[in-house]
Amino acid sequence: MSARILILQDNEILLLAMQQALESEGFTITHVGDGRTLTERLERSLPDLLILDAHAPGTNGIDLCRSLRLTPATSKLPVLMIVSEGATHDRIASLSAGADDCMMKPISPIELAIRARNILRRLNPRLLHHVLAVGDLTLDRDTRRVHRREQEVRLGPKEFRLLEFLMESPGKVWTRPALKACIWGEHANVDERTVDLHVTRLRKSISLGKPDKLIRTVRGKGYSLEENSKSRR
Repeated sequence: MSARILILQDNEILLLAMQQALESEGFTITHVGDGRTLTERLERSLPDLLILDAHAPGTNGIDLCRSLRLTPATSKLPVLMIVSEGATHDRIASLSAGADDCMMKPISPIELAIRARNILRRLNPRLLHHVLAVGDLTLDRDTRRVHRREQEVRLGPKEFRLLEFLMESPGKVWTRPALKACIWGEHANVDERTVDLHVTRLRKSISLGKPDKLIRTVRGKGYSLEENSKSRR
C-alpha cells in the first residue's frame, strides 16, 4: 500500500514512533507541527488520511475536524484523532465532529497503523490493493515488481514510486510541483528539471524500446498516465 498520510504532531518522539510504524506498513508519511501549517498544506493538496493531535499548537483539533467536514473540498477526508489520556469527553467530541476514529494517549504505534489501515480499507479500499494495473502495465507493491506485456521492467526507487503514484490516478494530470511534493517531499531541494528527468527515465523504461504514449506530457501542465492509450507492439 502507498496511501499518503499527513500527521499533525509537535511531539518529536511520538511523531518518530508513529512515522516508523506507518512507514513499515508501506504508507507515505508527511507531517506538520502546528495548525497554521496544516491548513496551508491542505489548501495545496489533500492526503489520503489525516492524523490529528487534538491539542497540537495553533489549533483545536476538534474544531478543525468539524470545519473540515463543513468544507466541500475536505468533507470526505478521512480523519483519525489523537486525544489526551483519559479525555473521554474529547474522544466523544472528536467522533461527534466527524472524526472517523479516535485514539487516546499513550498510543500504541502498531495499533495506530492497524487503525489507519482499517479506515482506508473501509473508506478507500483501492489504496490497499497491492497490484495496480493500467492497460498492459502492472505494478506489484508487495514484490516491488513492474511488468509490461508480461515482460519485467526494472526501475529505480524514484521511478517506481513515480509510476505507482501515476497508476493510482490514471488519466489525471499532475503538475511538476505536485509530483515533486508527493515523490520527494514538500521541502526537498529538487527542481522541475529533476522531475522531468525521472519522468523521461520512467517513460523510456516502460516503453520497452518502442514508440509509446502511455505517459502523456500536457503542455504547460504536467504529466498523465493514459489509461486508454493503445500500445504499439
